[in-house]
Amino acid sequence: MKITKHEFKSSVLIWIFILPLLSFSQDLKTISGTITSQEDNMPLPGVNILVENTNYATVSDFDGNFTLEVPENGATLKVSYIGFKTKTIDVDSQDNFNLVLEPDVASLSEVVVVGYGKQKKSDIVGSISSVSQKKLENNASPNIFQALQGAAPGLNIQRSSGQPGSSGSIQVRGLNSISANNSPLIIVDGIPFSGNINEINPNDISSVEVLKDASASAIYGSRAASGVILINTKRGTDGKTVIEFNTSVAVQEEAVEYQVMNTNEFFKFRKEAYRTEGIITANVSDDEAAPIILESNELKSWERRESIDWMNEMLNNAPVIYNNQISINSGNEKIRNYFSLSYVKEEGLQKKTGFKRYTLKNNLELLSIAPWLKVGNNLLFSYNNYNRMVWGINNQPAFYRLSPFARIYEDDGSFTRFPQANDELLVNPVAENQLSSRANDFTNFFNNIYFEVTPEFAEGLSYRLNFGSTLRYTKEAIYWPRGTWLGDINNGLADVNVSRLWEYTLENILSYSKSFGDHSFDFTGLYSRQSSDFERTTSGASGFVTDDLLWYDLNAGETPLLPGSGSNPKNEWDLVSYMARLNYNYMSKYYITATVRKDGYSGFASNTKYGTFPSAALAWRISNEQFMQEIDWIQDLKFRVSYGTVGNQAVGTYRSLARLGNAQYVFGETVVGGVRVNSLRNDNLGWEKATTLNIGADFSLVNGRISGALDFYRTQTEDLLLNREIPKITGQNDILFNIGKLKNVGFELALNTIPVRTQDFIWRLGLNFSTNKNEIEDLYGDQKDDVQNQWFIGEPLNVIYDFQFDGIWQSGQEDEIAASATPERQPGDVKIKDQNDDGVIDANDRVIVGVQQPDWLGGLSSTFSYKDLSLDVFVQTVQGIDRRFREEGVSARFIKAPYDYWTPENPSNTWFRPRINAGPTPLGSIDVYDASFVRLKDITLSYNLPSSLMKKTGLDKTKIYINLHDYFTFTEFPYVDPEAGAYAEISIPKYILLGLNVSF
Repeated sequence: MKITKHEFKSSVLIWIFILPLLSFSQDLKTISGTITSQEDNMPLPGVNILVENTNYATVSDFDGNFTLEVPENGATLKVSYIGFKTKTIDVDSQDNFNLVLEPDVASLSEVVVVGYGKQKKSDIVGSISSVSQKKLENNASPNIFQALQGAAPGLNIQRSSGQPGSSGSIQVRGLNSISANNSPLIIVDGIPFSGNINEINPNDISSVEVLKDASASAIYGSRAASGVILINTKRGTDGKTVIEFNTSVAVQEEAVEYQVMNTNEFFKFRKEAYRTEGIITANVSDDEAAPIILESNELKSWERRESIDWMNEMLNNAPVIYNNQISINSGNEKIRNYFSLSYVKEEGLQKKTGFKRYTLKNNLELLSIAPWLKVGNNLLFSYNNYNRMVWGINNQPAFYRLSPFARIYEDDGSFTRFPQANDELLVNPVAENQLSSRANDFTNFFNNIYFEVTPEFAEGLSYRLNFGSTLRYTKEAIYWPRGTWLGDINNGLADVNVSRLWEYTLENILSYSKSFGDHSFDFTGLYSRQSSDFERTTSGASGFVTDDLLWYDLNAGETPLLPGSGSNPKNEWDLVSYMARLNYNYMSKYYITATVRKDGYSGFASNTKYGTFPSAALAWRISNEQFMQEIDWIQDLKFRVSYGTVGNQAVGTYRSLARLGNAQYVFGETVVGGVRVNSLRNDNLGWEKATTLNIGADFSLVNGRISGALDFYRTQTEDLLLNREIPKITGQNDILFNIGKLKNVGFELALNTIPVRTQDFIWRLGLNFSTNKNEIEDLYGDQKDDVQNQWFIGEPLNVIYDFQFDGIWQSGQEDEIAASATPERQPGDVKIKDQNDDGVIDANDRVIVGVQQPDWLGGLSSTFSYKDLSLDVFVQTVQGIDRRFREEGVSARFIKAPYDYWTPENPSNTWFRPRINAGPTPLGSIDVYDASFVRLKDITLSYNLPSSLMKKTGLDKTKIYINLHDYFTFTEFPYVDPEAGAYAEISIPKYILLGLNVSF
């Protein structure tokens, strides 16, 4: 097994502690040598060479060479490398060594975290995708959310905004619920994580595992219906103390620029709208048309030949991302520790936006308390500060809807409140953003203390106690001063939301493993309890004498806002769980895994409080059969099948109870406050259950040059949580029931190859591909569609349901228009397809015109390594997804389609004629577009300075790298970034990054 230079274990060779053993003087000598692989005689870079019982250590360079000072007498070398057997050599009088390492068949099947334990990859029978530390390093992003995009088959990560520090949505194998949570369960170092994963420093992560089928995820029972993501952070390692410093700076710009008309295009568009309405003639000059087609504010700008690019007014000039981290990795036979500090500062694309993150990570293991006891602590502290744009009334899209002749400022220099005099829904976005203030602070303390006992009297038996805790504090504060829309009507308005989340997890894990003859098995039993306590307080005030105090002194406001006005100000729940798992294999050929978990959730009524979630899996390593031994190009081939059920508890904590709410009652002329029943009790409300059948295969061919996995799966979710209508006599419109079915079917492929490998050059090529088809099988038990929510039996979720655009009516078709279902229309208007040919356009003519879930996802990675130089390229694609964008008003500048709008001289069939008002409706699916895209996510060029130079500087490793992130996007979506969608708060950025990594 080979790894590239980026997979070298970073080594730091400074002395921090002088052990008593070395307190006396020793005579030293210098030895050197070369390390190669027995398998192909290739040099091995990054091999650890340690003098036992000393602090003398080094690593081999890219050519497998090493030089090391050792004690002159009695020195013993310990040579270790991932995927090879550890070798021990007595130095004696020898000064030069040619060491050959033998592949370790067991370790070639790398260890994978599977939840409540680890397994060799070769022994896994479930569907698990791994994202390596190297993949995260090549991304170079300070944002783990971005680093995981396109990294694994079946993992769909979509950003909805370019807001600094933002995340988005994560799906594993599609949507498995209609109304409940579709996000996977996040586990960090074995403990459920309730924060934003972007609060984790990517440089602290050693690996990410995605558990996808029931066999892999059923151990998490009621929280695993949407998959599980295991994030494992770095640990301290034996050997010399390693100090690593990483710093980078990146300059950003929009990945896909907003497409808006310039002033000439906009004026021509507006003029054409008035012409087609008959208000002006075709031959009128621009100066004659301006007083007619422009508003008073616009006319002033026209006369002065002034114009505004509203987008540029909102953008920062070359915003920068700063990322700095230092880590210390140390360990010996008594203690291991990994410690890091990081700081990220990200300036936003839009003015007054930004993000800061401070993290502290410490993973400690104490090994010397007793031979049978290991005590550890995993600590993560993060503080995140977001500065986000402040929106007033409907001004989010204002900066791309406003006329270029609208004005930011009045003649006296004050902000124009409504840049377009006739539209009071479009406030001045520049004023709102510059004058308002908004701050979001997230403080997160995540900790796990564990005790692991391995009694000497029972080989293979271990007990582990985990105590995990999360304390999360959030504060969001906004102030609208005078000069903003809300500030003016309230004489200053402040709003403050403070929330506190406290969670703890207590886990008791008993494990036992045993091998006898050709039989091997391991058993894991679990009892756990998790509690959550969330509380939110909302406060605010208006009528401030001065705007200078912002939200810091709410007592200065004349009118306090009612506190606690937000929904769910208090939320508590408990989860108790029991789990058992058995893994068995015979001769490393035949495998069985059986898992059962029982969860009890306080949010459900007594009738359904507990749910049981079983799974089973079988695997056959056919490559270990005798009849396969003659096929020398197949090193490993394993078939596997799994079947099981997981759950979804994502229902409001108190939804099974009858809930009360505020109400007002009138008695004569008196209004009296009181309460009313807001929802009815449902003692049978319970879990959504997702049952998955997975059939897959793992393979390694041509001496490991080709390896990968493929999976077919079918997941059916039953007992969907849906609101069902009930008789009005109850006083309620509906009640939440477990009813309905949903299906997901898909295929996944992960492929890794080494097309070229020579002594100096390696080319690695990786591919992942996945499809998913989502289908509603039943809703309310009557096989009827829910048109209002756009849910249809036999169709996927997230469809676009509308009238079908059938082109543009053309000149000369007046008779056909008169005889159509829309006789009021005229040439240049939208033609709507009459689906049932009844001569009427009504609700019965609506059809599914798009699906907002992709048909397939893909990722392609390519790494070229030549000696100390490496080039990494990663391409992501999302295909077969539809999005819509509707901006048909006369003032809309955002849209690009009107560049080809219909006129009598240009009989376009793409876009309707310009018009003053909204005009005839419906417009149908004219605004539904294919939002598929191919994105060059990362190009990283890195160079490791030669080891000979490093020795002279006292450093172990220095890497310089440059990264282009999201720099090229190929799409037919005509307006904005296809990933973020039409109404993204902030455009998604691309950036060029320069970084430096130093180890010593």
